[in-house]
Amino acid sequence: MIIETEEHPQCVVVRCLTEQLLGPDQLSRIDQEMVRIEETWPRHGVLFDCCRLQAVSSAFLGRLVQWHQRLVGRGTSLKLCSLSPMVKQVIQVTRLDKKFDLLDNKDLGVAAFTGGH
Repeated sequence: MIIETEEHPQCVVVRCLTEQLLGPDQLSRIDQEMVRIEETWPRHGVLFDCCRLQAVSSAFLGRLVQWHQRLVGRGTSLKLCSLSPMVKQVIQVTRLDKKFDLLDNKDLGVAAFTGGH
C-alpha cells in the first residue's frame, strides 16, 4: 500500500506511505483511491499528507493539479501538508504553491478545512 486515508468531519487525509512518487503504477493506484474518496465523501476536501515523501515526478505534479480541479468542481479543494524541504522546493519552483494551500502539518491542514485555521 502506498497511501492510507483518515476521515475527518470536513476532509479526508490521504497520507503517502512511500518516500517517492515517481512511477505510473503508483500514480494509477492513487488515482483509483482519489476516485473512491470523491465517490465516498463527495463534499469532503482532501488533505494530501506528504510527511514521508522525499521525491516526486512531474507526472505526480500534473495529477495533483487534476485532482485539485476535480475537487474544486465539486465545491471543495485539495491542500498539501508536511512537505519535505525538497518537495516544497519543487512545488515552489513550479509555482504550484500559488494553486495549493501548503500547511506545515496534518493538524493545521485539518483545521484549515474546519475553519480552525
